[in-house]
Amino acid sequence: MNYSYQNRSFPPNSFGMLINERTFSATAYRFGYGGKEMDNDVSGTGNQYDYGFRIYNPRIGRFLSVDAMAAFVAWLTPFQFAGNMPIAAVDVDGLEVAMVTKKVSTDGQRTIIRVRFIHPDNRVEHPVYGKTGVNYQRVNGTIARFGQYLPFSTEAIVMQSYMVDYYVYDPNGTEVSDYGLTYTKKRGPIVDAFGEHAALPQKVVNNGQERTLYQRWASVGMTEYKAYDIFFNNNKSGLTSGELNGRKNSASSVRRELDKIVTQLNNNPSMIVMIESYTDKDASPEYNKELSEKRTKAVVDYLTSKGISADRIVQRNNGEAEADQTAKKDEDRKVSVKIVDVQSNH
Repeated sequence: MNYSYQNRSFPPNSFGMLINERTFSATAYRFGYGGKEMDNDVSGTGNQYDYGFRIYNPRIGRFLSVDAMAAFVAWLTPFQFAGNMPIAAVDVDGLEVAMVTKKVSTDGQRTIIRVRFIHPDNRVEHPVYGKTGVNYQRVNGTIARFGQYLPFSTEAIVMQSYMVDYYVYDPNGTEVSDYGLTYTKKRGPIVDAFGEHAALPQKVVNNGQERTLYQRWASVGMTEYKAYDIFFNNNKSGLTSGELNGRKNSASSVRRELDKIVTQLNNNPSMIVMIESYTDKDASPEYNKELSEKRTKAVVDYLTSKGISADRIVQRNNGEAEADQTAKKDEDRKVSVKIVDVQSNH
């Protein structure tokens, strides 16, 4: 928590930079300026924030990538934050200026404000994931910008690992469409399915007119939900009390949270689960890679024992790749479990 932000008698730098000797932090609290999540591991405490669409650096008052709305605010730098007006305006998610126009109400603890967007018809509504990257789509349906996948991002991992069915035209195929054309049914990662049929072409009649219904893998919508982290003791990989880090989670709490994930998956067929495992640097890279795989397997085995199909589980074993370089930390010995809702746009 940033004291200088909470206590109005000591305001922070207008762009959110912490003020020396006027701040304190609580290790369990991840949020700061503007209510956004801090990324302290990269640039130090309070020096980098995740705004959803872009990463923000309050020390320079700029985002670190180009604004998807840059063409509509050409008089501003494409890296601008809140239109360079951080007192009169806010930035909601790293896209464009949102002007604070009116205080609606207050209940003594919270103040509710009303904001308006400068270009509401062109505001980026959601990202659409394609074969090689992300199309950021505006409310009016046009594409705001295109971005390549980051190598180890959730989107890239799902695209390359989540297996789906698709149909490829093949004169010798065994799958026959309504028009007598033959196809071969294949199964592979989403990235291989793009451009192919998601289902066999069908003959449909609408208002007395016959037409062909084509469903192709054209793009994918993806929503990532907050991850649940499971922490392990040193050199351990099981989900029992002796294997788990009791200071951070118990065997019963881990089972309870995993059961919640099972329920969510059962209630939402379009959702999958992504499991990423990590270790500290207390051993060789080869040993840690194997330990990482064991930790992943423990979680996968639990989920499949509860009826979740292995086809709905995407996994990545990171080993010590992202561990702290100078210390053996409890935080590095973990498995991160997150829900991803994958919606195909045929």
